[in-house]
Amino acid sequence: MAVFAISFRLDQGPDYARRWQSVDAAVRRFSAGPPFDETTSFYVLEANASADSLWNALVTGSDLDMRRDALVVLNLSAKDSQFGGTAMPDRLNALLAAR
Repeated sequence: MAVFAISFRLDQGPDYARRWQSVDAAVRRFSAGPPFDETTSFYVLEANASADSLWNALVTGSDLDMRRDALVVLNLSAKDSQFGGTAMPDRLNALLAAR
């Protein structure tokens, strides 16, 4: 079991609320217990997964659109991460390399 931080950004649009709820539902479905969700679009949870497999499960298990949205999954138990969509990979890679 590993501890993960998950953050996402959704593009604005008429379907924003539905897409946000689908991501929230997917995060809760893959969480081993109740996640920390006290801040907007950010979760800390335990899951029996790798960063890559959790990222893929969230993308395929929700209405995220990786052409418009961004998703970051950080394994806090190991130096493992996965991100995609409209995230800025160069800056994020540089920060993660400094861990």
